[in-house]
Amino acid sequence: MFLVFLVTGYADTDAVVDAINKGQVYRFVSKPWNEEELRSVIKSAYDLNRSRVSNAQEGQQVLSALDGFMEEVDRLKREWAVGGSDALSTVGTGLDDLRLKMANERLRYGQWVLQQNERKQQ
Repeated sequence: MFLVFLVTGYADTDAVVDAINKGQVYRFVSKPWNEEELRSVIKSAYDLNRSRVSNAQEGQQVLSALDGFMEEVDRLKREWAVGGSDALSTVGTGLDDLRLKMANERLRYGQWVLQQNERKQQ
């Protein structure tokens, strides 16, 4: 992932706005720039990129957990279809385990969301 900065001394505002809209520019900095402002823009871009990477990783982890839950449901459905004297007990225990896994994943994800919100407030 990357962010695009537009640094220009060009005075035509319409051309700059057009470049921003077409190029999905993260931030426009005009020349001559203020060094402190430029540092702030770069830090902000870094933080945004880090957040995007973290969100993507978290999304992959959640999707992986959901895939595992679906596999477990499929396994329990097959167990139920086969039947037998132990099927009800096996499926019941499997559903209890699955519910616990889902509750743990929800808790883990909820904690991650809280951490993200705390970082945004800092």
